Amino acid sequence: MEIDQNLLEAAQEGDPAAGPMLVSQFAPALVTYLQVIAPSRGLADVEELAQIAIERAVARLPQFDPTRATFAGWLRGFARTVLLEAAGTRPATISIDDLALASPESERPAESDEAAESAASEALTTVLAGLGETDQLIIALRINEQLPYEAIAQKLGVAVGACRVRYLRAVRRLRESAQDVPALRGHWFGSADHE
Repeated sequence: MEIDQNLLEAAQEGDPAAGPMLVSQFAPALVTYLQVIAPSRGLADVEELAQIAIERAVARLPQFDPTRATFAGWLRGFARTVLLEAAGTRPATISIDDLALASPESERPAESDEAAESAASEALTTVLAGLGETDQLIIALRINEQLPYEAIAQKLGVAVGACRVRYLRAVRRLRESAQDVPALRGHWFGSADHE
């Protein structure tokens, strides 16, 4: 389905009627997508999840970047996130301790005082909030939930290889965002020279 560029621009500029009109064009396809990736859910449940995904998408329309994704793909990202949240598999936060445990032993920061850890945790929360939803989700599933790539790929509805690439790219973006944050220097994800 082609996207109406004029309608997209109007929605991104805040036209209250444009956002719902734009997203409603994709609603039937979104319901079908959710039925395919979650066949055990009933139609009413899937329609409710699609509605939640659409509401979130409308609220975030100004953030849509056509150079990073198609509009349909962007909407499917919201749908996957809502589906995972409904299944209770999406962790709410990622802690500095979780990330430290996920790093190789040699790259873990030395023990430090409570104030420094608190500052690092606060900085990490801010950096993570700046990442896209998909990046946050895949990092959380891999680190908090300690899921293998196969399980994450199944939950996201992608191939295992694509899942690995998405995770590595998400961690790279996390590192890039963290490298200029003083409170995160010395943590494995705050080091730009480690790949």
